Amino acid sequence: MSVAFDSNVNITVEIGFDSNPFDSSITFTDISAYVRQFSTKRGRQNELGQFVGGTASILLSNADNRFNPNNTSSPYYDSGNSITKIQPYKVVKITAEYNSTTYPIFYGFLDMIPVNYPALGADSTVVFNCVDAFKIFNSQTLTSAGWRLGRGGFSEIGISTVLGYEDEQELSSARVTRLLNQIQFPTHLRDIQTGTNEVISQSSSGNDILTAIRDCEKAENAQFFIGKDGKAVFRNRAYKLSNTKGQMFKQVFLMTELICLIQM
Repeated sequence: MSVAFDSNVNITVEIGFDSNPFDSSITFTDISAYVRQFSTKRGRQNELGQFVGGTASILLSNADNRFNPNNTSSPYYDSGNSITKIQPYKVVKITAEYNSTTYPIFYGFLDMIPVNYPALGADSTVVFNCVDAFKIFNSQTLTSAGWRLGRGGFSEIGISTVLGYEDEQELSSARVTRLLNQIQFPTHLRDIQTGTNEVISQSSSGNDILTAIRDCEKAENAQFFIGKDGKAVFRNRAYKLSNTKGQMFKQVFLMTELICLIQM
C-alpha cells in the first residue's frame, strides 16, 4: 500500500523478506504504511570524481514490535526455520509514483537494523540502514566469490559458490561482465556499455570485486556506479563526450585551454 507524500506523489517502500538478494525475481512486502521518514544519498562530489556507494535510511514505526528481529511473533519471522526474515542483504526498494508513472528512488540491501525506544520508552522505532551493491562488491574477493551473502564463514557448492577465477586480455566491458558473473550478480541488474579499450589480465590475489572493476573503469576512462534502480552501470569513455553534460564539459575544457594559450 503506497502512502501519499502529497496530493500528487505516492511513495512505496518494499522489502524482499521472502527472497534471496540475487534472485532473478524478488517477492516484495510493502511496508509503506509504517514509514515515518526516509533519506537517500548517492552520486559523487564532482564531475571528475568516482561514484561512491549509495545509502538509504528508513525510519519505521515499531509500535507493535513487528520490525524487531528478535521478536518470534513478528509477521516477518520464519517459524518453520526458526529465523527472522529481517536480516542483512534483504532487498530494499523505494519508488515514487507521479502522474501515473513510477520512478525509482533507491534499490539496495539491508545493512544495519537498530531498534530504538524514544519518548522514555513510550514509543518504538526501527531504522533500516541500507546500502547499494557497492558494499557487496567490496566484500567479495575474486577467490572467495559466491560465499553466502550475510552468512560469512561457509559456502554452498552448487548453490552459491563459484570455484576459481581466470581471465584474459579483453575489452573493459567484457571484464566487468566477467567480474559480475563471478559473484552471480543478476543480469537484469546490469547496464554495460561496450568498451573501447582492452585491459590486461588481473591478479586474483586479494582483490575484491569493486577494486577489480575500478581498475577497468580507470583503464577505459569510464564511469561505474549503481543506479537508482539498482543496476550496475558501466559507461565507456565515449559517453562523457556524447551526452549533453559531456559536451558542456568538453566546451569548458577547450575554453580553458584557449585561455591558457592566450595568457602564454
